[in-house]
Order: sequence, then structure tokens, then C-alpha cells
Amino acid sequence: MTPFTYRGHNDKVFTVAWSPAGDRVASGCRDGQVHLLSPHTGTQQAILNAHPSCVLSLAWSPDGSLLASGDTSGLVILQEPESARVVCTYHGHSRFVRALGWSGSRLASGGDFGDSSVQLWEARTGQQQWIAKDQYRIFSLAWSPDGDLLAAASFDGLIVVRSALSGEPVVTYRGHQGPVYAVAWSPAANLIASAGQDATIQLWEATTGKQRYILREHTAPIKALAWSPDGRLLASAGNMKRLLIYSCEDWSISFSVPISAWIRSLSWAPTGDAIALTYDALVALLPVKKDHPPG
Repeated sequence: MTPFTYRGHNDKVFTVAWSPAGDRVASGCRDGQVHLLSPHTGTQQAILNAHPSCVLSLAWSPDGSLLASGDTSGLVILQEPESARVVCTYHGHSRFVRALGWSGSRLASGGDFGDSSVQLWEARTGQQQWIAKDQYRIFSLAWSPDGDLLAAASFDGLIVVRSALSGEPVVTYRGHQGPVYAVAWSPAANLIASAGQDATIQLWEATTGKQRYILREHTAPIKALAWSPDGRLLASAGNMKRLLIYSCEDWSISFSVPISAWIRSLSWAPTGDAIALTYDALVALLPVKKDHPPG
């Protein structure tokens, strides 16, 4: 894959998500637009205009047939990307929908400023299954690979792992000093990675909350984390203006790229050979060699 930078947005880009089939990249903008890009050519495929306000979060359904997007007004909109047809509009949040995550037919959503709730609902119908309000300002969500548990990271320094059936807390991790902006569940299901204002990445056991490692290579708050699909690499980025990729064998840095501005969001290609990231009004796609990433 040839690296490219997409410049089609007219304002800051807050979120990016690679489709499960790897044929599209979605990016959400401050102006309320969602752009669909070809990862092979960097060309614009479509613009979705369903939102009245800034798009903060995106998530593809597991089969790629639907794209969920959340905005600052509290709306979550599900659309068919091919036709732009709105399948469902969810009104459960009062403001800022900062995080979205699919598991099967269910969609989890997290409310940031003015909302502070985690909600689980049936995606196509908008029927709410449960709501939890015991964290302050949700920034990130991560499903366990089996869909039984949901982790939520928040401004109050917590990561709460909840039962997907009831929403009740199962494990609460308190290792960070300050807001936690990103959480990611390993494909192997045994580890959770979290990061935030304290500029650390912390790796801990998903079932017990026992801390395993702390990575301290960042020198500024971390805003985004993502495991590669095969679980061999962990990508991180944020205010340090650099993309770091760690080898999960020994937690050494195997890939480091400077970026001209701080990075808001990142997403792995489903093939694991590229990463999409957002900064300023731009979306960049960078190739990553699986065996020996360039340094």
C-alpha cells in the first residue's frame, strides 16, 4: 500500500474507522460530515451528511453493512454506506457521543461532556438494553473478543469492565493518574491496554485488573490505542505528535513516525498492514510491514 494523506475535509477530523472488508475508510469531521475514502487510491467515495453537529465517533458493523456515527448533540446515526440511507437514529444520549463499539447486533455508546453514560442497545431497532451512569465522561469503549464484557474508560481515571448482559461492573482498574482517553482489548482476550493524560500505556489482566506492564515512551497525553488484528503489535498516538507501534513480544518500539500535529484517532487495516490516523483536517494512511516495520 502506498502512503497518502487525504485533504478533502474542511475542518478538524476527530475520528477514523477502517471497514471490516478493508475496502473503505470512514472519517468524521467537526462540520458534521462523514467521508468515505478508498484506502487503495486515497480518493473520496462518498460524503454522508446526516449529522447536525460535529462527528466524534465512528464504528462499522461486523459485516460492514452499517456505519454508526455519534455527534456532539447526542445523536447516534446508523447508515447504509452504499446508499446513505438512515436505518436508525438513537436518541439515548443528551450530549457528546465520544465512543462507539459493535458486538454482533448490539451497539455500545459512551457519552462524554454533558452525558457521562455507557449505553447498550440493539442497533437496528434502537431498543436500549441497559444504561450505566457510574463513571464521569466516557472517552473510549472496548469489547472483549467473545462479546461478554465491555470496558469503558473515563475522565475520572477509571476503566470499568462491565457485564454485557447487565451493565454491572465486573472489574475496575485504577492504575492511571488522571483521565483515561483510550482503551483497547487484545485479540487474545487476556490483556487490556489503556492510556491517557498521564502519558503512560498500561497493560493489565482483563479478568483480574492486575497490572502487567507500564510503557513510558510517550512524553505527552495519549489519545488513541489499537491492537493489530493479529495481536502482535500495539499502536499508540496523541499529543506527542508521533505514532508509536510496540512489539507485543517484548514491548519494544518497532515503528515510530513523526506527525506534524497531535493525533486524535487511529485505526488498523483489517489485514494489519496499514494504519489510518487523523490530525488537524487530515486523514493519513501509513503502511506497516508485519515482520519488520520501518523505523
